[in-house]
Amino acid sequence: MRKVLAAALVIVLSACGSSSSSSVGKYTLTVSPSPASGGETVTITFTNNSGSTVAFPSTSPWTVADSSEANVYSPIGATVMVDLPSGDSEAWSWNQADNNGSQAPNGRYVISVIYYEGDELKSIDASLEIS
Repeated sequence: MRKVLAAALVIVLSACGSSSSSSVGKYTLTVSPSPASGGETVTITFTNNSGSTVAFPSTSPWTVADSSEANVYSPIGATVMVDLPSGDSEAWSWNQADNNGSQAPNGRYVISVIYYEGDELKSIDASLEIS
């Protein structure tokens, strides 16, 4: 079984405003750029500094929700376990299209990545502003 340490969710916004990141234990989720211009590609990076391998339940374990928590975008990925060794990062890109292929409107969004801590499914969130 995979064993991983977790702590309370802490949201950290960089001083320059070019990215948004959050940390849970020794995991970090970074979304950049934030704020992003409409149509600009957004990079979502999960970094594992836990000392143990973390597992994702799919090749696309992330979603985008709007400020009312409504799902905006869920990428399609293979439903297979994907291991991320300690010290490694995994990155995904979002072109700001919603599930219908339309540009997401300006506003605040939450990017969530799900992962396994042992047998328990957990998530980490970071905010994104589209302007």
